[in-house]
Amino acid sequence: MEETKSSLPSTKVLLVGAGAIGAIYSWRLQVANCHITAVCRSNYERVRTQGFEIYSTKFGDLNYRPDIVTRTVTEAVTESSPFDFVIVCTKVLPNIFDVTELIRPAIISSKTTIVLIQNGVGIEIPVATQFPQNILLSIVTWIGVGQLDIGVIHQRGPEFTKISYFHDKNQGEAQWSKEEKEEMANTLASFFKAGGVQIDVVDDIQAARWEKLVWNASWSAISVTSGGNDTHTLLKDSLTVELIKLTMGDVLKVAKADGYELPDSLIDRYVELTRKLEGGHKPSMLLDCERGNPMEIEAILGNPVQIAKEKGIEVPYLQTLYTLLKLIDEKNMRNKIK
Repeated sequence: MEETKSSLPSTKVLLVGAGAIGAIYSWRLQVANCHITAVCRSNYERVRTQGFEIYSTKFGDLNYRPDIVTRTVTEAVTESSPFDFVIVCTKVLPNIFDVTELIRPAIISSKTTIVLIQNGVGIEIPVATQFPQNILLSIVTWIGVGQLDIGVIHQRGPEFTKISYFHDKNQGEAQWSKEEKEEMANTLASFFKAGGVQIDVVDDIQAARWEKLVWNASWSAISVTSGGNDTHTLLKDSLTVELIKLTMGDVLKVAKADGYELPDSLIDRYVELTRKLEGGHKPSMLLDCERGNPMEIEAILGNPVQIAKEKGIEVPYLQTLYTLLKLIDEKNMRNKIK
């Protein structure tokens, strides 16, 4: 299915992290007349020669080819022509790699806007600290998508996304005004909208990050620590559902202490929404565990636990799950080395 490109001006985008999320959203930006350079690692040969094979209930089915495919960020950089946007869709794995060093070769101009489409809380601070001269945008997305085979992407159900600039006193205040940063968030949102993405510009993305974390830190962590159960199986046991609710309650407590008070009704709402997932759902953390890949433990559990300690908040369920996940992750990494 061929799509007519948007009439918006052509914009240079570097995608770092060409997994399922990166493939879907860079595809939609290409439809909106963005020139996409995709940095691929494990799927490089497949994407370079054949592109992405995408099956999407929202956007349709298509063979999507980024305009340029490279193995590294350094290969993608042309000093005479900096990127307008560097969009990071990698997993948040600080014990494996430093995302600031990963993207550094591409940040050759203060006019390049950095965009994080990643899970967890507390993820913007390292980037804002290293690149204070650049506008930093942060995106939270709710979407059911996975790379079920190399270069083969499946997306089902609805999707919606929120975006804002990152609020931080060390992040480009002298270089960029509040109005300029808001304008940049609206500009990128207009490209996504032209590509059919449901996206809202919000004042502060952290509330959305905490809201998503209420689900992620509970269901994802318990799916792994319970021995590899999908949501359908977890919902069958009343004691497990109670544990999930208590864990979500821990997240709500930390969020409130951090300045983001979310309604308690979110707990039951998430339980009911999860019941509606046809055939059950395997969170990406569980898929990573099953494949022997490192899991996003720090951004999803470690950072909230650290914030809780700093605020003097007791979070026994989050703390326990965090400890167990670290042990499972370390064992997986040892087995992978053998």
